[in-house]
Amino acid sequence: MKKLFAIMLLCLHPMMLQAANYNWLNNAPVSYFTEQDWDLAKTAAKNLLELGKQGESASWDNPDSSNGGTYILLENQINEDQICHLMNVEHRAKTLKAEAKHVFCKQPDGSWKRP
Repeated sequence: MKKLFAIMLLCLHPMMLQAANYNWLNNAPVSYFTEQDWDLAKTAAKNLLELGKQGESASWDNPDSSNGGTYILLENQINEDQICHLMNVEHRAKTLKAEAKHVFCKQPDGSWKRP
């Protein structure tokens, strides 16, 4: 499950960002997420991927950090015999906000990954 959200939510350590020349992520909301933020985000995303229907959303907010996010299932897809969902991902931290669309496909082991 951690691998899915590492990919989905761009969970990269700041030192890795510099090494991989992803400095633009230093000012992305996810760079300010706490461990508790990630736990809340993962739970919301996984529940929506598992149980949500097209057009439904899931949000999370951490009052301790003031960070949050919203996920919306945009469409269902079949991708190489896998169930996939196109999901809008929005994250907020401090005064920053980022939004992107990603496809996630259910793997044989039950995890969700980007194809």
